[in-house]
Amino acid sequence: MSSFPVTTIVLLIAFLSRVSNAQLNPAFYAETCSNVSNIVRRVVGQARQNDSRIGAKILRLHFHDCFVNGCDGSLLLDDSVEDNIVSEKSAFPNLSTAGYEVVDDIKTALEDECPGVVSCADILAIASQILVSLDGGPTWQVQLGRRDSRIANKNGTTALPLANATLDELKQKFLDQGLDNTTDLVALSGAHTFGRARCVTFSHRLSNFTPEGNPDPSLNTTFLGTLTQRCFVNGNDSTLNDLDLTTPDVFDNNYYINLRNSHGLLRTDQELFSTTGADTVPIVNRFADNQTDFFNTFGQSIIKMGNIMVLTGSNGEVRLNCRRINPISITSVVTGSFRSQVAEDSPTGVSMAKASVSGNTSLRKGAWTAEEDRKLINYINRYGIWNWTEMPKPAGLLRSGKSCRLRWLNYLRPDIKHGNFSQEEDEIIIKLHEKMGNRWCKIAARLPGRTDNEIKNHWHTRLKKRLKNNLAPSMSVSQRRVNAIAEANRNDPPNVHPLLPNSPKALNMNGCSSPSSPYPDLEVSQNQMIEENNHSNEEFKTLWESLYMNDDYEVAFGYPEFMVLTSQVELLEDTCCYDGGFDLWA
Repeated sequence: MSSFPVTTIVLLIAFLSRVSNAQLNPAFYAETCSNVSNIVRRVVGQARQNDSRIGAKILRLHFHDCFVNGCDGSLLLDDSVEDNIVSEKSAFPNLSTAGYEVVDDIKTALEDECPGVVSCADILAIASQILVSLDGGPTWQVQLGRRDSRIANKNGTTALPLANATLDELKQKFLDQGLDNTTDLVALSGAHTFGRARCVTFSHRLSNFTPEGNPDPSLNTTFLGTLTQRCFVNGNDSTLNDLDLTTPDVFDNNYYINLRNSHGLLRTDQELFSTTGADTVPIVNRFADNQTDFFNTFGQSIIKMGNIMVLTGSNGEVRLNCRRINPISITSVVTGSFRSQVAEDSPTGVSMAKASVSGNTSLRKGAWTAEEDRKLINYINRYGIWNWTEMPKPAGLLRSGKSCRLRWLNYLRPDIKHGNFSQEEDEIIIKLHEKMGNRWCKIAARLPGRTDNEIKNHWHTRLKKRLKNNLAPSMSVSQRRVNAIAEANRNDPPNVHPLLPNSPKALNMNGCSSPSSPYPDLEVSQNQMIEENNHSNEEFKTLWESLYMNDDYEVAFGYPEFMVLTSQVELLEDTCCYDGGFDLWA
């Protein structure tokens, strides 16, 4: 049989796989995570303050990821016997890669804001663009919608160009990826305009490069002496050297000017200009003479690179932890489909999982055991936090999602801070509340180790009344609360529509309704809630008693008179993040 048809099919498959970028879209997260760029920018901006090389590190991760099996985040996977993963990180070309911790930080921030939405492969693409821009380089419209692979390919790292490659070898590597082996090659090599390289990557150029034992003749002799001093006299193979002699931390076109002056650090750099008759030489000259030309071409080339063999649609997954593949039990959940299913199940488009969980009599309630704590901690350390409603089952817990959430936030998370609030913390809360109102999430962000719910409770049980009554901190909060309830009942008879049997009038329902609340349209009164939910007074009372009798409430600081009506919290938490909550405060 002729091999021609087989070859044709193989080439067609390769071509189709490389044009899969048609499914990518710069507005991919417009509806599901519209703040994605700002979140990534915030994290990398902080990282950049501590590490001037982080831009070069992240851009290199993006490059090394895309050249092995396509832009699928496979480079980010750690070794895992359980998941049968042999990491690409341990392959020779990747031994010096860095920046993984920053990727982890970005992923954590995105999971907090948009759980299970943004892929690790897209994180590399977005972070690369932002960091290049922050370091003085161009901007480009990042195509989004990549998904993460469930495999790594250590053997496939042979597709990566090595620092001692010849120009012909470089050209072939780029052709293998479907990239242009002249313009794309020269433009993307311009990423070496910032960053560092260790002596081991170019020391072969300093001696015994030619058959006669001489250094690389394309090296400027003065530059040769400087490098010899740094690597052989004062340093060693691990000594770092600037890839760009003139502006090492700025993304500009000086890299190409350096090549014209024989100051290319790596062989793969200098070969672009010093190879006699090479078609890359005119492009080097173009970019050396015109930075705008370089910037425009670099943007076009990196978009092409970012589209190599991407996974989209139902292929791959959105990893919850960039270092580990998702467990099989949740892989089908973290596809975005669970969001549409939730909307179908709920007339308001809000998760109704609470109702189904409440009716499941097999779920455990009451005190947590040490074994349950261990399971939850181990699961979150491995897979992160993605969807509290869905997490208990794969974690091996017979608990509701809410129970797991509260256990983690209030007891188990490593940065939790227990104990009484200090005077300094009280002052911070009071000042922030004056500016932000009941935006507890934002206030908690200024108090490391404190939860929004804990701060909210502290405000209502102590600080609010202290300010109102102008009382000293040392006075009894409990006594003031009892007196306030008694006084309220003397002056105003109990409400004709009590929420609890024999409950005092002093119970008041609040939505996100502080004067400074950004959600005034969510203000809810008791009567409004009764009307909008089509409950009669008696039905509402019955609903509350049902929740109460089934232990379906959370108690703040152990005071049973402070209860959160959790069915309403579930309806509001996605919108106002407990900014005001939906509480019954005495």
